Amino acid sequence: MLARHSVECVGGYKHTAAGRLGQSCLMPSTAVYTSPAMVRDGAVVSMATALDLAGPVTATLTVSTDGPSAHVFLKVCDVGPDGISRMIVRGQDLIEGGAPRSVTVDLTHTGYRLNPGHSLRLHISTPRGAGLSTPRRAVLVGATLSAMALTAGTSSPARAADSGDAEILWPQVRRPKDLGRIPYWDAAELSVAIRHRIVSCVEVMTAYLDHIDRINPKVNALVSLRPRTDLLKEARTKDHLLDQGACQGWMHGFPHAVKDLADVEGMPTTYGLIPLSTVTPATADSLFVERIRAAGAIFIGKTNTPELGLGSHTYNNVFGTTYNAYDQSKAAGGSSGGAAVAVALRMLPVADGSDFMGSLRNPPGWNNVLGLRPSYGRVPSFGGDVFIDQGGVEGPIARTALDLALLLRTMSGHDDRAPMSLTEDTAPLTDLTGRQHGKRVAWLGDLGGYLPMERDVLDVTRTALQHFSRLGMTVTTLDALPTSADFDGNADLWPTWLTYRHWLSGMAVRTAYDSALRGLLKPEALYEYEGLTVGADGNGPLTAVDVYANSVKRSGMYRAFRDLFDTYDYVVLPTAQVMPFDATAHWPRHIEGVEMSSYHRWMEVATIGTLIGAPTLAVPAGFNEAGLPIGLQVIAGNRDDFSLLDLAQAWERQTGFVHGTLPGLLSTT
Repeated sequence: MLARHSVECVGGYKHTAAGRLGQSCLMPSTAVYTSPAMVRDGAVVSMATALDLAGPVTATLTVSTDGPSAHVFLKVCDVGPDGISRMIVRGQDLIEGGAPRSVTVDLTHTGYRLNPGHSLRLHISTPRGAGLSTPRRAVLVGATLSAMALTAGTSSPARAADSGDAEILWPQVRRPKDLGRIPYWDAAELSVAIRHRIVSCVEVMTAYLDHIDRINPKVNALVSLRPRTDLLKEARTKDHLLDQGACQGWMHGFPHAVKDLADVEGMPTTYGLIPLSTVTPATADSLFVERIRAAGAIFIGKTNTPELGLGSHTYNNVFGTTYNAYDQSKAAGGSSGGAAVAVALRMLPVADGSDFMGSLRNPPGWNNVLGLRPSYGRVPSFGGDVFIDQGGVEGPIARTALDLALLLRTMSGHDDRAPMSLTEDTAPLTDLTGRQHGKRVAWLGDLGGYLPMERDVLDVTRTALQHFSRLGMTVTTLDALPTSADFDGNADLWPTWLTYRHWLSGMAVRTAYDSALRGLLKPEALYEYEGLTVGADGNGPLTAVDVYANSVKRSGMYRAFRDLFDTYDYVVLPTAQVMPFDATAHWPRHIEGVEMSSYHRWMEVATIGTLIGAPTLAVPAGFNEAGLPIGLQVIAGNRDDFSLLDLAQAWERQTGFVHGTLPGLLSTT
């Protein structure tokens, strides 16, 4: 794709230079020059800049593509001395192959004037799937126009350690009269408020801890909470860093709690199993925890999880039951139940979770927030096996698409300790446009009646499909899973899952089974281990031949879905087969008169994304007449996490579910 862009200003100077898409050119006020090209992608560009910004400013991009056609977006942003970028104006056009076209945006009507210490930045992009012969997504960080430097003695806000933050469209925030409202900010808002010194880290920590003191006893989402005095001391240290002009990252000063299946140095990891009297503090962080710590977070405790993460209902004998954010007599989902409830009730800005069989999908669905099961390798982990176990992944939970993307970007990226981790650039994960017009959705629902589902689940989720149509997307109902030579669709789904689950979960239970903890294991854990070693579900113990044959079947399932994604962009199903159930029950024994054969059969709907190794998004779908939420899970093609984040942005704007219907506990505080 060939491209030419310019920035012009009445009465100003103009300079043009050739480069390539992906380079960055800085134009200071004292001279006009082009920095050496930093070639990353394939499209040729031409840049210009104006140094006198007293007059109107326009930005023009001239583009031609060697592909059939492509949408091109031109975004003009103001970048402050803190590195935070705010969009001023945006333009777009459809470029037909071989026909140069111009995309022009005029800043005159915006009333924009460049302030001291600020600069203009052009951001040129083509969306994924644009049909280009160049890489699927290409971004230009173009000409930067700088005004005079800050006057002497003027303080400059701390800069974020992550330079990629400059390309994020951060929200604007004002200091609240009541600091008790701080926890109601979304994570991006909180980040801006801290880095701009609108509030201090001590004020943030105080507001969150006060809020947690009021809310958490009613839902039991946060466990192993650290002493307030220690947390406020850490917050003061974060403030001191800001005083020195140092910001660790976008999560600087954030209160954060890690799911109690991952390690935080100096804190206990109970897995919902090990008694507090015998558990010892972790000696090092898990890999993704290292990254959250490096981004500036303060670890205040853990989020509750079921024993060993087994089951989609968060209860254990160490900390007890976590209750639903919208009804404290109902289950919160699991195994990331504590995380989803804490985010829904504003006790955390964002949360990490993990997912094998829907744990980043069902809890968000039942608590009206967002979750994402990323592609395997997007968020790496180390320790134990690093090759075979690809069932479980870590990922983010949040209240907005931007927050979801920010946390995923922080957790993501290659690490040599995890040889299967992806090497893709993580910065584009936060470049959200929300454009979904023309995308195609396959609604699988209950697979033509194969999956038993409560009527409320189907009523709410089917009604939610209208939002796809309002976004300009097409929805087609399919009544069965796709098939291939090695995968027989609906009939093969549960048998394939049982072998996969017993194999990996059985091995995960083995360490506890072979220790003094065996007597503490719940029946569900014993079921997984015995399904591996002695047999369950009418089958004998698993052999290497069984595991390999099952992998062939999974491969056939993947190929069937790969063909399906040639026609559809997304596959959509409910996040669970039942609405939130009585929290005193272990699991639903029947759905619409159909007996559930195991503790997790009622979550069969969540097996599909896991088995094909696809990124899967959870978004709110709405509420039943009793005020209980349910969600949609949206499956995308292999490694297409970005399109799901973009869909989340569009869904958030279209529905307003998260901020439109708050949990009752928040209206009483």
